[in-house]
This record gives sequence, C-alpha cells and structure tokens, in this order.
Amino acid sequence: MLDASSIIKNRGPAIIRGASLHFRIIPYHTVNQDLGGNQRMDRILTAVFLAVLISACSSLKEGTTGTSQGDVLTAEEIATTTALTAYDAISLRRPFFLKSRGVRSLHEAPVGQTVEYPVVYLDRMYYGEIESLKDIPVATINEIRYLDFNAATVRFGTGHSGGIILIVTKR
Repeated sequence: MLDASSIIKNRGPAIIRGASLHFRIIPYHTVNQDLGGNQRMDRILTAVFLAVLISACSSLKEGTTGTSQGDVLTAEEIATTTALTAYDAISLRRPFFLKSRGVRSLHEAPVGQTVEYPVVYLDRMYYGEIESLKDIPVATINEIRYLDFNAATVRFGTGHSGGIILIVTKR
C-alpha cells in the first residue's frame, strides 16, 4: 500500500511491484544540477518568451490596428487600375466584396430568396444594391470598405445579412 511515510522513507525510483507503487523522491538540488541550474532554465524561458513576443508583434505593420487590410480598397490602389466606376474597381481588386453571403437564418429569408448580397452605403447613407456601384465614378472615391454581417449590424443595425460595401468619397 502506498502512503506518505513510505514515500519519504523509500526515496527510490518509481517501480511497480505487484499492486503497490514504490518510488524515490529526487531532491531539488539533483534536478537543478541535471538541468544546468536555474540560470540555464531562466535563459531558456526568456528565449521562448522573446520568440513569442517578436512573432506576435511582427504580424502587425506600423499604422495598422490589426484589422484585415483586404477589407479596404484605397484611392491609391484604385488609381493603379483602369476602372471607371466603383463596380469596376471592386471587380478588379476585391471581387469577393460582390459575392453573395447566403442567408444567415431561414427566419431572415423572405419567401423564395436564398442568397443575400451586400448593399451599398455612400458616405454612411444607404445608396442601393450592388448594381448602384456602376453609377459612382472612381474619381470621387477615397475608400471602399467591406463590412461583414457582424460589423454592419453593429454600425448600421439589422437587415444587412450580406454585409455592406461602404464607400467614402473625397470631400
């Protein structure tokens, strides 16, 4: 039978004999010597901590907030295209903005509707459906941003299952 007094008295390596367990308690200074001392362990832990810290910080570029830059199309990026309208710019640089997102729930879906497309907001005001992007010239655009269902709901309220394409014009 295993009890506290036998653990202290035996101080031997763990050995299974029949139904009882016998082992030796290794003194702390022996473990410390085997590992190379506290100093070696401290160096290892410090190196691991620094590696994790550096890798976490390197994923963010200067001036970013950690949000996906793929959700934003800037005027500088639009200027590198041959696009004439917002629809053309999005089609060339961020085609996933124009994709349907499906219905979030059957309760939200009107009868017969199976998919949801993003709606367009121009300077924080509702502008129309995706086709209305063809009426907005790229020369007036400062930024085009896609907001997913969650971000759209927080910013503009419910009813944006497909998300929002938010266009900010130059002023």
